[in-house]
Amino acid sequence: MDEAQRWVDAVDRAYPTLRPWRYDHYWKCQADGKIVIGKDAKRGIGRFYPLSRLPQGARNGYTRACNFPVQGSCADASMLALEAIDRLLFVHEIDGGPVAWLHDEIILEVPDADAEQARELLEKAMVDAFVETFPDAPSNGLVEVRIGDNWAAVKG
Repeated sequence: MDEAQRWVDAVDRAYPTLRPWRYDHYWKCQADGKIVIGKDAKRGIGRFYPLSRLPQGARNGYTRACNFPVQGSCADASMLALEAIDRLLFVHEIDGGPVAWLHDEIILEVPDADAEQARELLEKAMVDAFVETFPDAPSNGLVEVRIGDNWAAVKG
């Protein structure tokens, strides 16, 4: 418990506005009876998770109210990037496309001759999707795209 508290304290020091947001957001969700999820949640639009879906007696409404908006916005950014890279590869007449999406990674398979151009297009798609989803967040050094013969080669 002591170690966990040190981690919580470290996060609070690093991100001083996060704790107040969590509590304010939780109480807003309670008052509204729902959690709004997605990149447009600040404007009150997006996907809704009604608090009535919580199991009777569930005590994790706070965790869900804090986690769902973050996870939902990240999913929005990833899906925008997937759509964009698929379109960009088509426009640039590059065969292949996305073969896997794992959290914050998009894996493409393209011909070797097109790998560098596909790398540039994927970086653009991912950064543009992030900026659309999180317009006030910094984006320098956000994406690192690697080229390899397989996923294991680029993970190393």
